[in-house]
Amino acid sequence: QEVEQLKPNKKEEDPDKPKRAQTAFLFYSTQRRKELAEKKIPFGELAKQIGEEWTKLSDKKKKPFEALAEKEAARYAEEMVVYTEKKQAEQEVAKQEAAEAQATMLTEALKLADEKNKSDTMLTEAAQLLKQKEKDDLALKKEQRAQKKAIKDAHPKRPGSAYVLWGQEERVNIKKEFPELPSAEVTKMLNERWKAVPEDKRAPYQEKAMNSMAQYHVDMAKFVSENPEISIQQTIADDGANNDTASSGASVS
Repeated sequence: QEVEQLKPNKKEEDPDKPKRAQTAFLFYSTQRRKELAEKKIPFGELAKQIGEEWTKLSDKKKKPFEALAEKEAARYAEEMVVYTEKKQAEQEVAKQEAAEAQATMLTEALKLADEKNKSDTMLTEAAQLLKQKEKDDLALKKEQRAQKKAIKDAHPKRPGSAYVLWGQEERVNIKKEFPELPSAEVTKMLNERWKAVPEDKRAPYQEKAMNSMAQYHVDMAKFVSENPEISIQQTIADDGANNDTASSGASVS
């Protein structure tokens, strides 16, 4: 007899789940495949050619595709927020219905015990059920506190602005020049010096800040997709808190 090998069932994809964000290379590859379609290059050779082209492509020519990838990452993150919020709402409804059903069962058990004048054993069992519900409620509160801590620890940190990145370096220089200068005066001097920094000197910090923000959007999309059990409201609140911290001083132009 032939032994039939059982293949594991493939996990069904949720049709409502947002499509993953494309990378800059995929945007470039799609464009080049359209441009080279008439040449009928074999699939393997075409993939190799496009990969080599991308490797040799200058940063300037890659920039439009990286911009598309950044928008795609932001789109994916926003859609995942909506998707996760919907799934969590469905889970909350299910939990609420289960809790109501349990409460109804407990009430009916106590009513039945009272109406039929059952033995103390039955009343004790009902009391134990109520006590168990109290323990479950306490466990749920502990779980919610743990979720809040988890989101605080795992939440991607919003990157600083160009001013913040520059200020981290320049603050060291000022402290060397004026070691006794109070922090408030150091901050004031930073603002004044930043205003005098020409655009070509600001450019490296602006580019670094832009790249960090693009990576932040990617990290946020991954974080939201990998942590659907974490409260989406808390995710947004923490992101806002990080934003306030990271953008301090960014108003200086």
